[in-house]
Amino acid sequence: MNKKTGYVCFLGAPNSGKSTLFNALLNQKISIVTHKVHTTRDNIQGIITEDNTQLIVIDTPGFLKSPKFKLEKAIAKKALQEVNNVDFICILIDAAKKNCLENPLLDRSYFQPKQDPILILNKIDLIREKEKLLLLAEEAKNKGFNHIFMISALNNKGVKALKSYLIDNCPVGEWHYDEDAITNRNMEQLAEDITMEQLYKLLNEEIPYSLKVETESWEEKENEITIHQVITVLKDNQKKIILGSKGEQIKKIGILAKASIYRLTNKAVSLYLFVKVRENWMDHIN
Repeated sequence: MNKKTGYVCFLGAPNSGKSTLFNALLNQKISIVTHKVHTTRDNIQGIITEDNTQLIVIDTPGFLKSPKFKLEKAIAKKALQEVNNVDFICILIDAAKKNCLENPLLDRSYFQPKQDPILILNKIDLIREKEKLLLLAEEAKNKGFNHIFMISALNNKGVKALKSYLIDNCPVGEWHYDEDAITNRNMEQLAEDITMEQLYKLLNEEIPYSLKVETESWEEKENEITIHQVITVLKDNQKKIILGSKGEQIKKIGILAKASIYRLTNKAVSLYLFVKVRENWMDHIN
């Protein structure tokens, strides 16, 4: 039986559910999920290998039509740069959002004439009137979308049908990854994502998305890992919030992140977190 390989790119506005769907398709948590915009800042690849088929699924950062900071412009560029190199373009829409089909990504000028993007209406669990979904599907067809899926990524509803469609229509080609590969992210990057996720979970209201986590050092032995990470923020008051009274907040963040990294690596983890202030770092990226 011939091997098949296909690249799948997810596009969508911030918080449309791309990362949730990405993790649901892989049946494993790879991409960070929070309520903050732009917690996904790079194009993350997840690998699904079933029978003779390998799907490389790309979770892109949330698309902003009018980015302001240099970081936001870089994120918007990353969100679209994969479009011309994939076999399937999947546009995620928050179907529960008012006027959801007015999303700028539904403008076909973003894509080549030969491309036939898949439209995914997500968060259908939040819609009580099912007639609304039928009207949305009809409107989407009128906009030129031939393949429409209705899903709830959070509840894993409709995900199996989408996955089956992608596998069935995958082109013939040699695999690009080993059979047991699950992502192109290395352990350091995954550990950074874990700490970032805990920051947003515990400090959702107090902290904007304008922070980053970087690995300063990673020392790995047979049964243990020692990690030093730096959390960069824009302002001194943000640093104080992360540290908390007598350092209790950052201690809590470290404990939760360490537990998740342990589950990922199955090794004892020593995690040391440091916070530094760097004004305007969002306008000083490479």
